[in-house]
Amino acid sequence: MIIRVWRGWTTPENADAYEALLREEITGESVNGEQTPGMLGIDVMRHDPDAGDGVIGGGGASSAAAEVEFSTIMYFFDWDAVRAFAGEEVFTAVVPDADRALLTRWDERSRHYDLLSRNGQWKTLAEG
Repeated sequence: MIIRVWRGWTTPENADAYEALLREEITGESVNGEQTPGMLGIDVMRHDPDAGDGVIGGGGASSAAAEVEFSTIMYFFDWDAVRAFAGEEVFTAVVPDADRALLTRWDERSRHYDLLSRNGQWKTLAEG
């Protein structure tokens, strides 16, 4: 399994609109397992600095200037499935124009990981 991780940031004012756009994109026809063969799923996370980091004593930047971070974790069966989603430039981030209009910045390249263990169940060397 290949895991693709990407992050994008937006202003607090645009965060709800960006979340709504992600919901539409991910539950719509553009990104889901049926439309992208070999895509096994996607997780979307939101980090709002106004909600705090759970750090006792606070610290960090003022929330007035802070950005809201969104992260996606996508799961693919193999590299062919990643190419079906991202194209031949598999490491280049896929950021549609509608997303770019709401984001202040984003990772230009996605990171990819081979899954070694899930819930304590380790992949054996024979599984590749």
